[in-house]
Amino acid sequence: MFRRLLQPSRIFRVTVVLLAVAIVGGCSTFGNPKFNEKDFSEMVDAFNTALRWRDFKSASAFVLPEVQEEFWQMVDSMDKRVRLTEYEVRNVAWNDKGQPVSVFIRYQYFFMSNPELRSKTIHQEWVYDERISNWQIAALGLEPLVD
Repeated sequence: MFRRLLQPSRIFRVTVVLLAVAIVGGCSTFGNPKFNEKDFSEMVDAFNTALRWRDFKSASAFVLPEVQEEFWQMVDSMDKRVRLTEYEVRNVAWNDKGQPVSVFIRYQYFFMSNPELRSKTIHQEWVYDERISNWQIAALGLEPLVD
């Protein structure tokens, strides 16, 4: 029986199967970052965590250059008025072509003038920026939090 397992044809088949598994598994790690949902999810979390902790400089690294001015105006408005206490990613809506990706996030927050806890769901849009080969936020969706 042991000899039968060591036959060249069986060893070859096992090697081919293991190689195929390694290739398929490796594609998710080394594949196109544009379609890597795990990396995208980490980007969304990093941006929203930076906002929550008022680390606006770090958060700005995730914002498209074309939206930077709007971002800084928004966070300047929020800085002394609003505190984010928690967020939860509710839904990520990938479209067929991969761009843009809609992210729905529920924020818990309060106004400094009235510490009553509030909740709102906002909509962010993320695009893959080919210039830097990474995801960036194109539509902040923070307006409801400062009204």
